[in-house]
Amino acid sequence: MLPELKIFFAAMTPFVELKFAIPLGIKLGLSSTSTFIFASTGTIIPSALGLAIAEPASKFLMQHSEFTNKTLTRIFDKTRNHHTKNFDRYGALFIFLFVAVPLPGSGAAMGALIAFIFGVEYWKAFFLFTTGTAVASYLLLTGFESAFAALNMI
Repeated sequence: MLPELKIFFAAMTPFVELKFAIPLGIKLGLSSTSTFIFASTGTIIPSALGLAIAEPASKFLMQHSEFTNKTLTRIFDKTRNHHTKNFDRYGALFIFLFVAVPLPGSGAAMGALIAFIFGVEYWKAFFLFTTGTAVASYLLLTGFESAFAALNMI
């Protein structure tokens, strides 16, 4: 398999996304540009698809399963009741920063999930997690390149 495709598919790994794909790209000897493009794209595509199908899928499941309806309703209501005030104030900034700061568990997929739960319009959410992914990719790429360069000097 081509190293570019390895990076692309590695970036689709839930919860680690870029944090796994970017060091892999560097270790496979890909250029910074290739690593950035394939890792970012591999992270954005499943997040965009997930956000697009989240609403129709949840509606379908809620209509056809009483258990799912009760569970999702409880989760959505509890989350919205506890966080709507802050989300209304900082929502766009929160989604962007949540995706842009490369911490374990944060990333485009979780940003898309948060956007879905709070009813953020698709294209606005897409823009927020795409720009956040670009920033996170850049931060991780420069950080790992620097760390690998420092380790090679020792």
